[in-house]
Amino acid sequence: MRELEEDVRSWVWSGLHTEEDIAIEVTHSAYPDKRELEKALINVFQAKREAERTWPAQTDCDLLDKAFEQLRRERIVALHHAGFNSRDGYDEVQDTLAEYPTVSFQGYCFYHSQDLDRVLDGNGLFLAFGGLGEVEASQIGQRVDGILREQGLETDWNGDAQTRILIPHMQWLRRYPPSPFSPPSED
Repeated sequence: MRELEEDVRSWVWSGLHTEEDIAIEVTHSAYPDKRELEKALINVFQAKREAERTWPAQTDCDLLDKAFEQLRRERIVALHHAGFNSRDGYDEVQDTLAEYPTVSFQGYCFYHSQDLDRVLDGNGLFLAFGGLGEVEASQIGQRVDGILREQGLETDWNGDAQTRILIPHMQWLRRYPPSPFSPPSED
């Protein structure tokens, strides 16, 4: 039961999965009691929706999104939720490079599922980064760190290319995308 609660919390509070995505996950999950799973999802979604009403108009997640957009404009692959661990993250970077073979990317930046679990537990968000081609990893690290700071996110990084960048006080408040439009009833 504890594992179920942790999975549900992670799925919902990450803000990266729609209700439809999670419903599909539930359908294909290995949990023996689907009703218990559905009940947990309903309760956690309701609690998150209520909490979202108290959030500021602009959250740290919004600032992170803006930073990633800026990094992409500068030809740095910036990926949200890139796999389960660092190895998966590097694989997703390679997949992105293969998907856009005509773009001359300078570097990459990402966080993965384990990083997301840590930030959901209140332990800050770690970002991996590196250079591509002739570009040094330290140059990309400096640029990632600078853009995060420009967006208003506090970082903790020692400048070492072998050390990931930490956003130590990241509050993970990611809103779900709005519900699809549905016409009002004719009552």
